[in-house]
Amino acid sequence: MFLLAQILLVTAIAIVVVHFFFKEEEAPTLFKSLIPTKDEIAEDYLKVKSSNWSILRLVSLVNRPLLPPQLRERVNSDLAIAKMRFSAEEFLLIQEALIVLLFFILVPLAQPQYLPLAILVCIGGGYFIPRFWLSTKTSKIKQ
Repeated sequence: MFLLAQILLVTAIAIVVVHFFFKEEEAPTLFKSLIPTKDEIAEDYLKVKSSNWSILRLVSLVNRPLLPPQLRERVNSDLAIAKMRFSAEEFLLIQEALIVLLFFILVPLAQPQYLPLAILVCIGGGYFIPRFWLSTKTSKIKQ
């Protein structure tokens, strides 16, 4: 139980640090035909809401206060360009789940003197791996 509390605390701290201390860079401009309009994003979101992943959707609502409106709009836009059928909150939930998964994999394998480094790798990897995946997917579509 204590280990689970520590994991949740580390995850919460990682989310706060990443979202409030790392600023999003300015999004590059695209051709008008590639940029989904707000109506298209809302339409896709309504289609997504009616899917079978309702439990995942309920859990991801916890992330809504953590996402600033500009970041939420940008991630939703990138997800729409990549034709992914989930919201920005669910994308953040994937990042959090990856942080926890990497924590369970890397921390038991780490020697005690490398434990802080293993925790940093878990936080960084869990945050940046989905970001790189999404940016790769959107850049392939843009080309």
